[in-house]
Amino acid sequence: MPTAGELARCGFLDTSAAAEALAWMPDPTAALTAFSEVADPDAAIALMARIVQRHPDCSAVVDPRQFAALAQVLGASPALGEHVLRHPEDAAIAAQALTGAGSHGTWDTAVVRTSLHAASISGSRIEAVAALRREYRRWLLAIASRDVSGTQAIEDTWTQLSDLADAALAAHLSLASRLLEVPDAGLAVVAFGKCGARELNYVSDVDVMFVAESTTIADEHEFITNATRLATTLIELCGEPSTEGALWQVDPNLRPEGRRGALVRTLDSYLDYYGRWAQPWEFQALLKARAVCGDVALGQRFVDATAEYVWRAAADPGYLAQARQLRQRAEREIEGDATRELKLGPGGLRDVEFSVQLLQLVHGRDDESLRVPGTLAGLAALAAGGYVGREDAQALQE
Repeated sequence: MPTAGELARCGFLDTSAAAEALAWMPDPTAALTAFSEVADPDAAIALMARIVQRHPDCSAVVDPRQFAALAQVLGASPALGEHVLRHPEDAAIAAQALTGAGSHGTWDTAVVRTSLHAASISGSRIEAVAALRREYRRWLLAIASRDVSGTQAIEDTWTQLSDLADAALAAHLSLASRLLEVPDAGLAVVAFGKCGARELNYVSDVDVMFVAESTTIADEHEFITNATRLATTLIELCGEPSTEGALWQVDPNLRPEGRRGALVRTLDSYLDYYGRWAQPWEFQALLKARAVCGDVALGQRFVDATAEYVWRAAADPGYLAQARQLRQRAEREIEGDATRELKLGPGGLRDVEFSVQLLQLVHGRDDESLRVPGTLAGLAALAAGGYVGREDAQALQE
């Protein structure tokens, strides 16, 4: 067995625990090499020891290539490690994602949607939610494996995470429709924020709005009531506890009037609001609107119809001052933790997103090449148009 010094050089902080866990590995020498190349060797070896003890015949335990691929994921995600503990047969997905083999080895959005939809029709509400979570985590395991191994670009990772969220929303909407015995025709789910821009990360909430339009029910109040039940159930299903762990929260609070506003509105109602009462930040949010599921044609009509408000917003003489005040207020709210806030602090992720969106809104009125939803795509367009220096654009991108 390696000495404490050798284990420390491999990146282990708790060398005693590492030596104890290493004793469980079928090939300690190969295992040590694998763990020395992961983000968090201590977490990875502890999880792998539990998997080996509980599932000694697991393919990733006995196959060196699968072992190394799984170790990479375990060193980055305890949640996915817990998933493998529950379902050792899914351990092979980490290696399959790197070779393109197996049912989850190749990314195909249509296949992802089909597999999640199939899970949504699995028995009772509890059974269906558990089946959806498990299938979601299988795809997440494949994405994470390619991500942490460096075999795909970060842009591909967040695009796949966004597409996976789209598929999950569609499957949960289908499940809500089945449980309530209410058809989902005429209800569109529109994503905003990181999901809308297809730049979702692993722990983001998913921001949405719901648009409804009746084609079969003459009574609009009855239709909106049914659509609201569907939307409410979709949110509950995505957020409720499960034996297969958590998903993410669906956040509908970007909607007109926030928490106090109607959860579901007609397209005409949205357009009336944006034309008369919307605040500057609401137009900025529309920059990332994207129809994702349900009545996608209706959702796209929402996106197209609200686009004119987006590019008209910055023409207001007071827009820039209001936008700056909004950012300053956000900074004051985290003042005590500003130096530790990667997302909200000065120079953090939100500053980059905010700056890019502001420049897009100001210059996008006249330059249609800037009318793109993603932060990196927007930054590239701004640099190409000369609105941001190339060195500054590169620094902000990094």
